[in-house]
Amino acid sequence: MSTFAKTFLKISLASLVFGAILLGAGYATGGIQAIQKITAPIKQTETFIDISDIQLDAYRPIRIQTGNVDTTSVSYYSGSKFLGNLHLEKKGASLSIRSEGPKNLVVGGIEVVGHLLNEGQVSNGYNEIVITVPKDKPLSSVSGSGLEGLSVNNITLKKLDYHSDVAILNTKIESGKVLGAIFVYESELKDMTLENYYSLSDISDSKLENVTIIDRSSNLSIQNSILKNIHYSSGQSLEEMEPVAENSDSDYTNGYGDTYFSISLKNVEFFGDNTFMASAMDIEVDMAEDSKSKTSLNVETMSDNIHLDGHFKTLEKTRANQLYKVSYKAKDAKGQLIIKNNYGNISIK
Repeated sequence: MSTFAKTFLKISLASLVFGAILLGAGYATGGIQAIQKITAPIKQTETFIDISDIQLDAYRPIRIQTGNVDTTSVSYYSGSKFLGNLHLEKKGASLSIRSEGPKNLVVGGIEVVGHLLNEGQVSNGYNEIVITVPKDKPLSSVSGSGLEGLSVNNITLKKLDYHSDVAILNTKIESGKVLGAIFVYESELKDMTLENYYSLSDISDSKLENVTIIDRSSNLSIQNSILKNIHYSSGQSLEEMEPVAENSDSDYTNGYGDTYFSISLKNVEFFGDNTFMASAMDIEVDMAEDSKSKTSLNVETMSDNIHLDGHFKTLEKTRANQLYKVSYKAKDAKGQLIIKNNYGNISIK
């Protein structure tokens, strides 16, 4: 190694050590806290009267909630190049909220450190947009799309039409469509289509009525809930599945690769006709006690992987036209469970 290279290496190492010492000294004397404070975004709140419709186009996560307010308020943070601009506009009873992503970021070292200490910490909530609407005043609609998801809490909503992941808590929704993972807790959904492409969806302690679920992600979990007239599929119609079922030598194919769809239904009550079908699907059903004697069954599969237990243990499995079947008509039935697949485990108890 040349004398110049050795000298340059020594200077570099000395600079790193000196920089670390300065950083430690700055931290010990409150320098990091000072950077965090001077670079922190500023909270803004705007209010709007007589809002019934909300349109969203957001790069940030959005939360809609009720509160002890007389007007609709929107709270968010600004003043940071990393957050991007936010545009709010009211037209009649409609409120439009559009956020932009960061553009042409030219920042210094202090701003980068400040960003990591502030917006970079999810728990700080600087990225979130919070919309608070008056209690006991239903919204007519929420629509739009977002990159980081939407959560709705304790509201009544006539229509939700949203393209992103959605979390719903203690909320009643009368119609709409969601494209994205969905998480539903202590809520009621009616006349909706839920289409999930890439993540687990979870539903708990809720009631779903006249809901179509198109699940391309392969995982759905429902527990402690009431299902009425639910139609679940992997995106295939019955007609698309039948040609496979008619040929026992066919390889499994459903157009979405070879992943089995997995469904878990625990402590669930059934009313009306409830259908779950996919070409390759594992489904585990543990009915609520009150529903077992009042739910009829119609099960069809190409594989002999039907497992019946408890109330359904004595039901007969038959085979005809290369299909294994279980048919059961409950006395005074209030609901029916229909399961159709080509391959996969079916467990009912």
